[in-house]
Amino acid sequence: MKLFKKPIIVITILVVGVTSAIGIVIEKRRQVAAEAAVRQKLEQLGAVVTTTTDQQHVTSIALLPNTQHKDLESAIQLISRLPLLESLRLTGTSISDEQLVHIAGSTSLTMLDLNRTSVGDIGLQYLQDISNLQALYLLGTSVSSRGLEAISKLSNLKILDLSETRIDGTLAPLLGMDQLNHLLLSNVSLSDDAVTNLLQLKSLNRLTIRGSTLSDESNGKLDQTSLKIDRTSD
Repeated sequence: MKLFKKPIIVITILVVGVTSAIGIVIEKRRQVAAEAAVRQKLEQLGAVVTTTTDQQHVTSIALLPNTQHKDLESAIQLISRLPLLESLRLTGTSISDEQLVHIAGSTSLTMLDLNRTSVGDIGLQYLQDISNLQALYLLGTSVSSRGLEAISKLSNLKILDLSETRIDGTLAPLLGMDQLNHLLLSNVSLSDDAVTNLLQLKSLNRLTIRGSTLSDESNGKLDQTSLKIDRTSD
């Protein structure tokens, strides 16, 4: 009996390994099929969808500003089922704070565009765990300084657009954002203390402050740095 024990063990290991491999292949095919179904539904709702070169995974979605509210609701819920989504553009849509809960689990997101939406401070709470996010666009939203605390949790953020928002004060919550490279604050009321804090952001190399009401003293401080300052429209 001992002569057969080792071959039996080897055969058992091989069977388990093959079964596991087959299971992985089946699961992958299931995921690809599920994403294909989601993609089809999103395109039917008017979304612009981009995929990987092999067309197996959705990487980018853009919803048009004129997307009907009911279609937007359906699309947002579908988006939560895309595990490799990297870019999401919702510019000018009727996306609400409450609907952002469906994006909270999209941890692969690196870019989120919420420009010209009604998103505010409450909605930002749903985004603070998307740790891979590198670019966040909030131009023309109702975000205020209270929302900066949630934004500060996004430690990998490199581009942040807060132009035409309700931001004011010292911008102190942004001080811990070590990766922030480009900050857009056009048409926002900036105080001298805010400029002092901005100058402490070590990774910051570009600042867009078109339409700002900075004092001559603050503008002078900015001019003495190596920052690229955008003050006028292109």
